Amino acid sequence: MTKLTGKADRLEMPANFPKSVILETQELTRRFDKFTAVDALNISVTSGEVFGLLGPNGAGKSTVIKMLTTLLPASAGRAAIAGYDVTHQQDAVRKVIGYVPQALSADGSLTGYENLLIFAKLYDIPSKQRRERIRDVLAFMGLEEASDRLVRNYSGGMIRKLEIAQSILHRPQIMFLDEPFGFATSFKSGNPPNGVAHQQSDSIRLLVAKYGILWRNFVQITAQPYF
Repeated sequence: MTKLTGKADRLEMPANFPKSVILETQELTRRFDKFTAVDALNISVTSGEVFGLLGPNGAGKSTVIKMLTTLLPASAGRAAIAGYDVTHQQDAVRKVIGYVPQALSADGSLTGYENLLIFAKLYDIPSKQRRERIRDVLAFMGLEEASDRLVRNYSGGMIRKLEIAQSILHRPQIMFLDEPFGFATSFKSGNPPNGVAHQQSDSIRLLVAKYGILWRNFVQITAQPYF
């Protein structure tokens, strides 16, 4: 894994680019040979907004997330996060995002604390701040008592809590959760992140304030939940 260091200039955005926009895509496209997985995606998310991308299996949701988190290059179009270009300023983008993948990714051979310490070093958190940051996120996710246990002995829900703790350790401006409905129970104890989970039921309303339907490789509907 690459240590995230150095500075980057923000992308010069158009004059009409809203100051409050934290994420915007313009004709974002991904092709695999002759197959188009994501076709000219246009979405805009403002700071403080919780946006859900919905769609059937194979619609391209995870592909979109991988492009926005710099894990997969776009075939065409562009995207900006916090003013940084996802293609040309990848290190800067990685510093301002948090990402929890669909598959469990914590290292089972390490303790919860050791997993977080690795992330603290990767994100170049100053050594004098690491212990306090780690203690804060462990407390936030209710994992203080399990911090010195090997992660292989965690339950699935505890691993999800740890992965969320990893993703917020560097205090990102935006978070990406792949298949987020499985994370809902991770917030059962303690205070949930503002805007991410307000209660433990109500399905989509639990996690999103606005959503888009990804169907046949592009977003057809963007609206406020009506249920």
